[in-house]
Amino acid sequence: MTGHEYSGMNVILLSMNPYNDPRYCTFKQANEAGYKIRKGSKGHLIKYCCFLTTDDEETGEGNEEKKEIFM
Repeated sequence: MTGHEYSGMNVILLSMNPYNDPRYCTFKQANEAGYKIRKGSKGHLIKYCCFLTTDDEETGEGNEEKKEIFM
């Protein structure tokens, strides 16, 4: 749908499924495209990493930290 290719740990996580089709989309993307989701269908775990910048209240300097979120 977006053409985004998963990388890193997500390639391994998504390859451990019983399907032959390597394409994935979110529930929202499927609904917007008019796809039908089978009752009882399950999602797959992916790992999302992002960098957040927070301001230190005492010094006012920004600190960048990496957050890893499992979805």
